[in-house]
Amino acid sequence: MIGPDADLLYAEREIAEIKELLSAKDAEIERLREAQKWTATKDQWPPEETPVLVISEPWPEQISTALIVWEDAGEHGAGYLWYVHDGLGGINDSSNYECDDEYQFSHWMPIPKPPTLEEKQ
Repeated sequence: MIGPDADLLYAEREIAEIKELLSAKDAEIERLREAQKWTATKDQWPPEETPVLVISEPWPEQISTALIVWEDAGEHGAGYLWYVHDGLGGINDSSNYECDDEYQFSHWMPIPKPPTLEEKQ
């Protein structure tokens, strides 16, 4: 087919492909927005023993790294306890966290993945 009808058919196919690409990009944008939202601890706890960013309602501008751990017994008794990163060393090393049963956080969110080597350059 040659002529205006062929051009119209080609344009319609291109528009359909572009719409599909835009829909996929919109879904990715929404996924990224959801990943960056703060979750209230009253609604959901973070994954156990996974470092997350945390804030407390009285000081929302103070962001810490913490993880939550279930303890059967011990100094603080049974239950979930927050361990806060001491600011030194890596966040994936449990020896860099300290526990205090006074730690109370209102919100948490996953820690973003660090940039890859290509993104750093």
